[in-house]
Amino acid sequence: MASNHTPQYGLNQWLSSDTVLRTDFNQDNTKLEAALLALADGIQTLNSNVQTMSGEIQTLSNGLQELSGRVQALETLPDNVQSLTARVQSLEALPSQIQTLTDRVKASTYVGTGKYGSNNKNSVTFPARPKAVFVSGPNSAVFPGTAASGFVNSDGYDMIPFSWSGNTLSWYNAQDPAYQLNENGVTYTCLALYL
Repeated sequence: MASNHTPQYGLNQWLSSDTVLRTDFNQDNTKLEAALLALADGIQTLNSNVQTMSGEIQTLSNGLQELSGRVQALETLPDNVQSLTARVQSLEALPSQIQTLTDRVKASTYVGTGKYGSNNKNSVTFPARPKAVFVSGPNSAVFPGTAASGFVNSDGYDMIPFSWSGNTLSWYNAQDPAYQLNENGVTYTCLALYL
C-alpha cells in the first residue's frame, strides 16, 4: 500500500519500502478515468458555449450592419428633406402656373348650324382679343389675332374671309358649311391663345 498521495487527485505514490498492490492501481485508474471524463465533458460544454457565442456574435454583427445602414440613411435625411422641400415648393407653385396657363388659353365650343356664306357668318366673342384662335372640328383653321382679311383653312383649298370687331371674331366661306366650320349639328372647339 502507498504511503503518500498526490495533492490534487489523491493518486498513490509509493516509497521504496511500500508494498505495491494491484488495488492501489485500480483505485488510481478509477480516479484518472473520472477526471478525464470530467475534462471531456468540460471541453464539450466549452465547445457548445463557443458555438452559441459564435452565433450570438454573428447576430450582433448583423445587427450592427443593419444599424450602420440605418445611420447612413439618417445621414442622407437632410438631403432628402431638402429635395422634398424643393418638390413641395414646386407643387405649391403649380396652382399659379396652372392659373397662368388657364389665363393664356381659353376654350369654348359652338354647335354648327349648317349655314354658310357672307350672310351667315360664324362669330365668337372673347373677353379680350387673343393672339390667335384655333377652331377645330372635322376641318380646322387658325385665325391670327390681327385684322387680316382672310385665311386658308387647314386643307389649303378655300379662303376663309374673317374680321375682328373689338373682341369678336367673324368668318365665313362662300362654298360649303364644312369649309366654314359650321356643319349642322357638329360641335366645334375654339381655343383662344393669350401669349
